[in-house]
Amino acid sequence: MVVVRTHRVLTPFQDPVGKAQVGLRTLEEHQRWLAAHSGLTWHEAASFDDVESPEPALVLADHTFLTRRLLHSWLKLAQARDDVTQVALPRSRFVELYGQHQDLGTTPDGGATYDAWFFPKGVSRGGFRAAREGAQPVFPQFKEIVFRFPVPRNILARADFPHPITTTVALHIKHWVHVLWVNNLWPQIELVERVTSRPLSTVMRLLMSLRPGVNATKWAVARNFSYVARNVDIHPTACVELSVLGEGCRVGPYALVRGSVLGKGVHVEERANVCYSVLNDGDFVSKNSTVVSCVGYPDADLCINGMQYCVAGRNAALTSLVRPMDMKYRDDVTVRIDGRTVAIKELMIGSCFGHGTFVGPDILIAPGREIPNNSVIAPPPGAVLTKVSPEAAKGGVTYVDAGTLKPLPSGKE
Repeated sequence: MVVVRTHRVLTPFQDPVGKAQVGLRTLEEHQRWLAAHSGLTWHEAASFDDVESPEPALVLADHTFLTRRLLHSWLKLAQARDDVTQVALPRSRFVELYGQHQDLGTTPDGGATYDAWFFPKGVSRGGFRAAREGAQPVFPQFKEIVFRFPVPRNILARADFPHPITTTVALHIKHWVHVLWVNNLWPQIELVERVTSRPLSTVMRLLMSLRPGVNATKWAVARNFSYVARNVDIHPTACVELSVLGEGCRVGPYALVRGSVLGKGVHVEERANVCYSVLNDGDFVSKNSTVVSCVGYPDADLCINGMQYCVAGRNAALTSLVRPMDMKYRDDVTVRIDGRTVAIKELMIGSCFGHGTFVGPDILIAPGREIPNNSVIAPPPGAVLTKVSPEAAKGGVTYVDAGTLKPLPSGKE
């Protein structure tokens, strides 16, 4: 496997794409893991002009994410051919939703091609660009199940949202929204990998889930198909379903963790909800917080009571009264990509908080915004009570004016 550096930097993090968070690894760590589990040797190239391999080679850009299931299926087909081939996915709901703003190639049937190629006889230095021009798209085995999830119909002008479930996933990670999307998909990828790699354990879990009635069995399956590491402390009143919990996690009383992947030492306090999210090592979710379809880089505090479709960088501190919105009224959310304002079709998008950001109370954030690293965002001057006037100290009806507590003038009650 030859990984080519594109020198692209993800804002607001100012990190190279290889440092993007993908599940509980960085993208580069995932690519190295992928090579090791596919019997490939890892190599790097400073540019596409520097690609060289005398042996048959898989070449991919450093922004390319592939699941193990996709790569194994695709490599079998590519290695059986004599020509240069490229990873492709067929026209599908997945490509329609998650192919947005990634500079993908297209196939005649409306599918997409990704920046990953196989050279059956290797490639010489300087010959890559010409050789890839004639690359043929090869499709791995692909299957998706489209579920229709209910949504607030008066806000979105539709009753449900068709979402694809698949683990044959390819993405170009070129923007923080792509980091969000790959992590929104990660819990299903992780769970399917665990279910299919341990068939005996899977059968036992299914047998243990059998109950009288379909609904009772469904919820028993949800509870029994959670994977919990050592030294995890889950309160008896907490609910953990279809999730992966790393070593040393703590889940407090009446908390809910559903369809999520938690790294080492993640702390979910009482009555907090974490759903369909990826939280990395050392993340903290405070009492009554709600974290839905979000991703936290390591050591972030995700303490917002109402946080959806957001990305929190390393050591970010997000307090309980922050209000990041994640949709517009019957319209698409827009984001800035490469200096352009572009619309994100159908998918909800919250905010991206850079590394080391602190956001104080009563901050309302429009959807699709990115907050620079190390920002400290406070309420506007005068909005916080900092002084009590002598008149207000006597008691009675008061109000805050320019940070000072004052008596309400007569007749204003």
